[in-house]
Amino acid sequence: MTQPMPDISTSTSEIPEVAEFEEADHMLRTFMEEHKDVFHRYEQLAGQYNQRRQAADKAVRAADVTCGPWNRFSQQIKINWKGLYDYLGGDKEKFMSVGGSISRVTQYTGSREELEVRIASGEIPEEEAEAFRTISGRYKKPDAITLP
Repeated sequence: MTQPMPDISTSTSEIPEVAEFEEADHMLRTFMEEHKDVFHRYEQLAGQYNQRRQAADKAVRAADVTCGPWNRFSQQIKINWKGLYDYLGGDKEKFMSVGGSISRVTQYTGSREELEVRIASGEIPEEEAEAFRTISGRYKKPDAITLP
């Protein structure tokens, strides 16, 4: 069961940082409109740059080398432990003798909807639920502007 989202909104004049952001946003958009030919060319060049960067990254990683601004500064070894166990024919003793270990992990999960019904009905008091339940807002915000 999803909690209804309370309508908690306020004027931008109530939060000065938002009013300042809106002013900066307006100034930036005005500047971009006044220089749209430059920004259009910048978008073209940035698109080309990003495509070529992605292709070069793929090629350098496939070659597994350092080349130009791509610096292969370390390596990482990953082990598929289940694959090793299978390779050893499922022999637990042999697996453990080569560094393997086998463990079981207890994981507590449940139905959020079911729990919310129990809280809403009072079976679990709201104030006690605060010990194991967190309610927080999720936000959509303007994207940051990044420059090289």
